Amino acid sequence: MSVLGRRLRFVNAIGGVYVVIYALFTLLPVYWALLLTLGSPTLPVRWGSFVPRDLTLHGYAFLRTSEGWLGFRNSLVVASATTAASLAIGLPAAFAIVRSRRGACPVLLGALALRLLPPVAIMLPAFLLAHDVHLRDTLAGLIVAYTVFSLPFTIWLGYGFFRQIPPELQDAALVDGCTNLQAFRLVSLPLAVPAVLAAGAVAFVFAWTEFFIAFIFFLRHAVTLPLEIGSAQSQAAPPFQLALLGLLPSLVAGLVLQRAFRRRA
Repeated sequence: MSVLGRRLRFVNAIGGVYVVIYALFTLLPVYWALLLTLGSPTLPVRWGSFVPRDLTLHGYAFLRTSEGWLGFRNSLVVASATTAASLAIGLPAAFAIVRSRRGACPVLLGALALRLLPPVAIMLPAFLLAHDVHLRDTLAGLIVAYTVFSLPFTIWLGYGFFRQIPPELQDAALVDGCTNLQAFRLVSLPLAVPAVLAAGAVAFVFAWTEFFIAFIFFLRHAVTLPLEIGSAQSQAAPPFQLALLGLLPSLVAGLVLQRAFRRRA
């Protein structure tokens, strides 16, 4: 075997060890939480009991009550509405930036600067503004705040995809009698399905897992899933069960995002 072949085998072996260690580091807490939630509540889980014997769904009995679904339901509403608003605003904006002959760089840099701005720097003015317009402690207020922070991602992802579409296709649609909006909806948008999936997945995961903004806007009614998980006073649902249920939408969004980037490649 040549020296290059031995080096490649060594690199592959190091990469395999890294993947195994990373998988254990990532999946072991999830498996431990499963043992805590599916095991008997009277028997403590110890490090030696990694193979459960008596499985029970007693820990998920809270799902039978409406209070147990409150955070899950609110997070689903907020994340879905944020995704829809981000796509409806960000993708046309990205397409307009691509089609504009000048002024694109300042808009893109402004969107990037808005995303890089730490949320703590604008939370107090945003909280006071939400109080004045009666959006404090409401799901609508969270949707507006999340949409503002997720729009830069949507614009940048859409810009990268729309830039790869030949402008001749758009010009041909205009020659055939389509308006700019019709050409965008009928020609450019179907070609940018990976951009829609990727931007939607990023916006959904951001809104689904965000805690700090929800904590600032939350008083009593706008309770999201991250708030319920992080609240030690929550008696309606146990935190481990909520955390495991909260992983499912994020995993689905991650699979959608991976598939979108595979299509792009």
